[in-house]
Amino acid sequence: MTMHDFSKEWKTLRYVTENASRVLLFAHSRPDPDTVGANIALKYFLENEGKKVDIGCFDHFPNHLRSLFDTEFLHPDSLDLSSYDAVIACDSVDRGFDKVSARLKPETVTVLIDHHPDIVLSGDVTIIDPEYSSSSELVYLFFQSTGITPTKPIATALLLGLMFDTGAFQHANVTAQVMRIA
Repeated sequence: MTMHDFSKEWKTLRYVTENASRVLLFAHSRPDPDTVGANIALKYFLENEGKKVDIGCFDHFPNHLRSLFDTEFLHPDSLDLSSYDAVIACDSVDRGFDKVSARLKPETVTVLIDHHPDIVLSGDVTIIDPEYSSSSELVYLFFQSTGITPTKPIATALLLGLMFDTGAFQHANVTAQVMRIA
């Protein structure tokens, strides 16, 4: 199988990130390092762009990752979901985001970034392909395609996700591209 070329979607996502002032990122329940890494990388990027960013999740930020990142995940019930211009759900979007998507304003732009198969949700921008190793790989490719140079904290977050979802580069989903990104 060949990996999907998301060139059009990257441009659309860049347009969304440039024009939204309040962005909700969404991590899946029982967050693993890939959903953490992809969402943290996007959070740091968007905050560097001057955006107001929250990360929603039905579960707390993992304690074992607190030494790497100073952030919190906010329970969706504590958020005013109508206050966001855009929502970006990264990784296993059908493990949490599916429970809040219907509560968003119709005009809220929804972006889905995922590498898991059999996802039935759709968004305004859908970047889903199980041929990729991780959602962190997809976020990196978004940055690369739009000329965004990751900072050290962003690179750390993305490497965390890559390493976790490839079993420290031992799973069959490791490609030459994954190694170049790492």
